[in-house]
Amino acid sequence: MAATPYQTGFIAWKSSKGEFKEWELNGTQLAPDGQLVIDPSAAAFETDPMPFMEGGISFYNGGAFRVGEAISPVIPSPFPLDELVPSWNADTPTGAWLEVGLLVRVGERWTGWYNLGVWAADT
Repeated sequence: MAATPYQTGFIAWKSSKGEFKEWELNGTQLAPDGQLVIDPSAAAFETDPMPFMEGGISFYNGGAFRVGEAISPVIPSPFPLDELVPSWNADTPTGAWLEVGLLVRVGERWTGWYNLGVWAADT
């Protein structure tokens, strides 16, 4: 049996080209330049259950924060896959972070959300 050739795919969204217009926004909005930003009037208000401790013990910041989400359109894969590598560029203000999640449809069923990491420009 012949080996299946290695296949890759790549999708990029650029705020400078207005490519987040098709995303589902909850507690976020598009800035005039197309960037995704928190919508202070619609973002949920939450509190980290863990107090901040030096050394990164708390998962978030140990305090209160606003939460919004931006969900991409469903991206069908043109071939079977068993690996996915997300990547992003983001500017986050002090005390803000980006959390990346993923769910996958296998046949007609969806998986739960997979947390792919929390990223911030500062600590």
